[in-house]
Amino acid sequence: MPFDASVARAYVPGKGHADVLVYSRCRREPDTAGGIAPERDWTTSRGCTLRMTPFDGPEQLITGAGAGVLPSVAGTTLAYARFSAQRAPQVIVRRLNRTAAPLRTFGGPSLAGHAQGPAAIAVFANHVAVTWRYDHGNEGQNSRLLVVDVKTGRRMTVREVNGGALTGHAIVGASWLSDQSLQWGEICAGDPGGCPGHSRYGRWAPGHKYRLAAAPTDMRAYATTATATWTLRGCASPPAFSPNEPGARCDLVEQSPAPLVPVGT
Repeated sequence: MPFDASVARAYVPGKGHADVLVYSRCRREPDTAGGIAPERDWTTSRGCTLRMTPFDGPEQLITGAGAGVLPSVAGTTLAYARFSAQRAPQVIVRRLNRTAAPLRTFGGPSLAGHAQGPAAIAVFANHVAVTWRYDHGNEGQNSRLLVVDVKTGRRMTVREVNGGALTGHAIVGASWLSDQSLQWGEICAGDPGGCPGHSRYGRWAPGHKYRLAAAPTDMRAYATTATATWTLRGCASPPAFSPNEPGARCDLVEQSPAPLVPVGT
């Protein structure tokens, strides 16, 4: 199944700064999302703990985090999501491998329904980008890209896209660049006829309005650095990612230079 591994450079006790993978292990892994969300339904996962593995190993439990999924780390800062049956989903920001109180805890849009809440998290310096999925009175699913300042708690909506009928319009792959700009992809999940021409690349920088550019219509996932963009293309429409499904073959395509990234970034 697709899972929530994230790669980053972080402080590892006894090693200093090193490249690591962070991810969750759950007693019960999440179900395939109901409806047309492009990710797993993390509200159905149970008994999840956060792990970190330097590239030369070994795996270790992240100290002090408690239950969580969708981790992202940068330096000594860790951000992750927590789902429970008793309360709305939360995003928690704390120091990596510390037992002190969190630096910041926050939620998202009002929730009422299935497979809603944080879908992806990316942390960089003092800012956390959260992709939030939610329903708002229509059959499709909406996406909101939030940026939260960890120090002040100030929150802003960078981009919001709305689904409808049998179409979900989803923001995917939000990625920070070293100049503190944020890039992402926008895809159609479910019936692509509901958002024709709306497969896009997006870019936002503090103090500027976001910019959009056309992306391949069959894009399903996205990630970028300053020099190259990777798109997962040609797959069956989410969530049909089973290798036994017709049309489930995917191609990982590298594009260089990265769309919307200024030369010299």
